[in-house]
Amino acid sequence: VISLAISPGWPGDPTLLVGTYDGVYRLLTADPTGGSVRQPAQGFAPLVTSPLTLSANEQMLLAGTMHHGLYGSEDGGQTWEPMGKQGSGYYTLVDAAVSPAYNDDQTIFFAQTSMISIGSSLYRTTDGGQTWDWLFSTDSIGSIAISPGYAADQTVYVASYERAVERSTDGGDTWTAVGDWPIYNRGAARHLVLPPNYPTDSTIFTGGSKGFWRLLPGATMWETAVSGLTENHTIHALAISPNFAADQTLLAAASWSDPIMYQWHYAIFISTDSGVNWTIANAGLPDTGLTDVTVSPFFAIDRTAYVVTAVGKLYRSRDGGQSWTRVGSAPERPGFHDVVVNRRGEVFVSSNSGVWQYTTPAQDILINGGFEADGGWKMPVTPQTAVYSDEVAYDGRQSAQIGVINDNNKYAYSSARQTIHLPANTTEATLTFRAYPVSSEAAAANSAQIFPKNTPFSRPTTAASGDAQYGLILDPDSGQILDTLFWELSNSRTWQLFSFDLTAYAGQTIMFHVGVYNDGLNGQTGLYLDDAALIFRQTSIWANPVYLPLVIKE
Repeated sequence: VISLAISPGWPGDPTLLVGTYDGVYRLLTADPTGGSVRQPAQGFAPLVTSPLTLSANEQMLLAGTMHHGLYGSEDGGQTWEPMGKQGSGYYTLVDAAVSPAYNDDQTIFFAQTSMISIGSSLYRTTDGGQTWDWLFSTDSIGSIAISPGYAADQTVYVASYERAVERSTDGGDTWTAVGDWPIYNRGAARHLVLPPNYPTDSTIFTGGSKGFWRLLPGATMWETAVSGLTENHTIHALAISPNFAADQTLLAAASWSDPIMYQWHYAIFISTDSGVNWTIANAGLPDTGLTDVTVSPFFAIDRTAYVVTAVGKLYRSRDGGQSWTRVGSAPERPGFHDVVVNRRGEVFVSSNSGVWQYTTPAQDILINGGFEADGGWKMPVTPQTAVYSDEVAYDGRQSAQIGVINDNNKYAYSSARQTIHLPANTTEATLTFRAYPVSSEAAAANSAQIFPKNTPFSRPTTAASGDAQYGLILDPDSGQILDTLFWELSNSRTWQLFSFDLTAYAGQTIMFHVGVYNDGLNGQTGLYLDDAALIFRQTSIWANPVYLPLVIKE
């Protein structure tokens, strides 16, 4: 019980509402020992959701919950219908998989795990959730992977702690272990993905507490990655490119412990050679729990991927997962679990408080605009090099500290900069950021002295008198100053919001440069930079999808 509400008309209106994690109960009589109690209404409580699954045609969105079974939505999450195991008690659903031919066979698999003891069970429905068949139980099921050709091959895989990877080729009626392991395999297989062109490519990919593994077609022994994701890494999620046959790309959310400091680290790893070698790609991501990663259905075209964190933040990559930008959090900032994205670019995220949807025609192109992680920004080495700082921050725990602040005064340039390409089809681009200026200098430097007109951006040979804080748009190749966004000398010590229209730079590559100049005399000057974003809108690649005609040859 977490809250109570009693009718103001008590006892004439003997209504007592009792709020619990399972919903709201209503007591309808002043006598609690003999009164009637209405159970919580389904859909009223914000349920804890975890696994999210989209059907192949994207008409069905499935969400597994804690204690309340499986729910399905056929209108993009606007309304939900119970689809089984609503009275599952102290069980949570850990994964679900829907048949690619769901409209015809009405087949769904899901796994649930006990919350008060050990044990997981796998279930199947062939009538759209009206009835469910128990298939088998084991110690702990991690994930389910269903063959893209399930209608013909009836193949489905399950990963569990004790039994590693098992396969059924008869729709789940019988199961056999898949492959041999060169290690003690408990916990090695928790997450499974199959190639989109399975069974043409019948490779199986999995990961768990002992790094990344794959089983090649015709092989009998599982093999680990050659580099990157070793047995010292724990895999929390796997994603595979829809264009895998051509690009051989996999993404993994992983963690590992620093052997010296015994500190856990988290990052996205990328493989472009079918899982043989992996490289870290954490530019713009925080070093905190990553719970899921997924890629756009048009990954080959838009290079878009999404990551969610345990603290309820959504990140997006537009370069195939190499660098990341924070999209934001749901209004109530619940912890996030799973993420899926459909062909319309709509992103669905399961959480501690229901399922959230994120959709927008606008995107933030700046990497690490919140300065919560390393990467994205270049901070040139100077007598006063800019640094990431936790001294003053607008949002989160860090900002960029630029200039001389609480240090010995010196002649110095200091800056943070980022090179950006605005797509040619950009229809609107707005740069926003917040600056916290700090200065004890009385004289403002003249911009023409520091950066003479029609000359490449560089450090002048003679020092100008006074200090300055400034923001510029540069040509990253020639160094030419294209625009001066602001030029000031301020000691307001408050966060100021700046906003600029950069639509005119559509189709161009530019450099956003924020800097501070100190002449080394009298007072010292600096600023903190935070909450930077370059929001652009463009004509959508989903606006006019092309469907090829189906030609049948006899």
